[in-house]
Amino acid sequence: MHQDGQRAHFAVHADGRRYRWSVRRLGTRRAIRRGSATSGSLAVPVRFRRSGVAVLTVRVGSRRHTTPVAVQARRRAKVLVVLPDASWQARNRLEANGDGYPDLLPEDPQVTLRRPYAGDGLPPGFAGDQSGVLRFLDAEGLRYDITTDVALAAPGAPQLGRYAGVLYAGAPRFSPTRVQGLLRAYVIAGGRLAWAGRGGFDWTVHVTRGGRQGDTLLRGRRPTVRALFGERLRYEREAVPVAVLSDRIGFFRGVPGSFGPFGPLEESLRLPPGGRLLASAGTGEDRRALVVYRQGRGIVARVGVDGFGRAVRSSPAAARIMRRLWVLLSR
Repeated sequence: MHQDGQRAHFAVHADGRRYRWSVRRLGTRRAIRRGSATSGSLAVPVRFRRSGVAVLTVRVGSRRHTTPVAVQARRRAKVLVVLPDASWQARNRLEANGDGYPDLLPEDPQVTLRRPYAGDGLPPGFAGDQSGVLRFLDAEGLRYDITTDVALAAPGAPQLGRYAGVLYAGAPRFSPTRVQGLLRAYVIAGGRLAWAGRGGFDWTVHVTRGGRQGDTLLRGRRPTVRALFGERLRYEREAVPVAVLSDRIGFFRGVPGSFGPFGPLEESLRLPPGGRLLASAGTGEDRRALVVYRQGRGIVARVGVDGFGRAVRSSPAAARIMRRLWVLLSR
């Protein structure tokens, strides 16, 4: 699946049978397009006034398959939202190489990007959590540009320097090496980067193009238990309340001193070299799960909380943090 201009393109494997399809915007029930076809290639006109995620649903008999695709509007915005496509495919439990087992990273040496998502068609981690972040942005009426990390690794990708901030809709556990280099340079030069969830930038991967299986995501390496800039981390396995520990920039303004419980958490034992703490919340001074720090001329915000995207729909504190995060990224 991919977007080309104002059309979204999908490969449909229905064995030549007629299928019914419909497309809607994430978070809505009304279909903006619908039809039926037998072709294995489906091109759907999709045009949004505000960038977002379209959801394609395909029905063959009693079976239904649903999958998302990023749709970029013509009007550009100040913040770029990135979908963690590399992580989705790295943990996509679909067997494609003929060995009888799901093709997964890091267990397999490589996986192809050109395969549908297993099960109901939603990428791993998308339902509830990552989609919760996207639904929140849309419910607040916020404008953003949208792409995927795999698209950012391709020639002709959008230049990060034109954006005030970059927000990952979910923690990019597997991230293309080229994208990590671009993000480091972007932040050092003054950009602002944020993500929510545990395991962000745990693994580096390489994307090769034009191989026998089409675009292929190759396994890279796990640098250590360090995030993108070298923050030293640990996992807290229990869901626990967190407290505001420090705030030099008013990031937690309007948030209760203690909130949650959240979790499991990813806690910071030490900021990266040169990092200057601006705001933090967690279970202790050396166990910060939500951190905002300056790196070079830019700012990094890491919300090390599993399920934060789901929490913004039910927790006033999480919703407030998400709004403050948006202000930080967009100004």
